[in-house]
Amino acid sequence: MASALLKWHRQCYNQRVSERLRPGFPVLGMCDKWLIDLLQVLVSLNWSFLLFPEWSNTADYAPTDETFDTVPLHSTELGAAIDQITLPATLKLTPEHAFIAQSMGTKLPLLPVHGKEENVLFHSLVLAAP
Repeated sequence: MASALLKWHRQCYNQRVSERLRPGFPVLGMCDKWLIDLLQVLVSLNWSFLLFPEWSNTADYAPTDETFDTVPLHSTELGAAIDQITLPATLKLTPEHAFIAQSMGTKLPLLPVHGKEENVLFHSLVLAAP
């Protein structure tokens, strides 16, 4: 659910910015991109012109495996090492951490080192690693 809400927010934000900054971009008063895409295709098929010439229709692009969501940046070796960790049955991830772990394709989320205490622990773990 969080992923869908983030995508919706990003779509609405990008559309509002385009309305303000891109000359000729249509001001539609809604963020339902799929409806506008469908209308654009129907008008083009029936009357052979673009209703909104500055609108970038998702149907104009070939489908790819790329994603514009949370993308895992870790190596496959690191992902495999994380997945080999045995987690205690009592471990409960927060919804945010569970979402990050799922997006990264690992059992645990990859989080940044934050604060002096964690920084010291991180350095000691790196120095102690084989």
